[in-house]
Amino acid sequence: MSDKIDMKISGSSVMPGGEYGKVSISGSGKIQGSVKCDRLVCSGSGKVAGDVVAQTVDCSGAAKVEGSLDCREKLSTSGSFSCTGAIQAQEIHCSGSFHAKGKVAGGDFRISGAFQAEQGVHCRDFRASGACQIQGDLEAEYVRLSGKTDVSGLLNAETVEISAGGLSRIGDIGGSTIIVQGNRNAIRIFGFSINRSTCLETTSIEGDRVELEYTTAQVVRGKQVVIGEGCKIDRVEYTQTLQAHPGTVGQAVKL
Repeated sequence: MSDKIDMKISGSSVMPGGEYGKVSISGSGKIQGSVKCDRLVCSGSGKVAGDVVAQTVDCSGAAKVEGSLDCREKLSTSGSFSCTGAIQAQEIHCSGSFHAKGKVAGGDFRISGAFQAEQGVHCRDFRASGACQIQGDLEAEYVRLSGKTDVSGLLNAETVEISAGGLSRIGDIGGSTIIVQGNRNAIRIFGFSINRSTCLETTSIEGDRVELEYTTAQVVRGKQVVIGEGCKIDRVEYTQTLQAHPGTVGQAVKL
């Protein structure tokens, strides 16, 4: 049986850091110092002036960590969460507001809220239907974006799937399979789509299999390349096959 005590803040108070079982904040509380706990739950307004190591973190209120966060299992936020240091988490589920000033790394990330990372993201599986803003690179094995995403650096993944959900701006994209799809619910008149606009702007795209719709890019490189309607590609370099919708490619070069 664990001999760790629980910490519960339901009013307004300042508590010391240390090692605890469950830390619960439902009022307005500040923890002065680093915390190691089994579970951190914040449904009120909470601040930790130090690092946090926890098995799980659940934030439905407003929580701020003034240090690093090591979440061994799941970080879930439906409220407002911010961290000034690096974040390591096996899982991140964000349906609220998430702001990380340090690098974010981990396993499976599911984003349906507002996600901001100032020093890049490195994870296994990144899926976002909300609004994401990433300074630096986004690196993963699998990336699926169906919201609005800005990545200032390189998006690098084995598989990248982007579908219309607003205009996304990404510095460069690299991977094995890269697919960008426009809005499948667009109105069509006499075979032509209306009310469809660019869903991705990027400098370069490089992959083995590349299929694009409603994408603006300077250079696209690949083995098998398909350039669909709504694209504006300055130059395509391919080694095997190229299919291009009329008027979408400025220059095509087979290598």
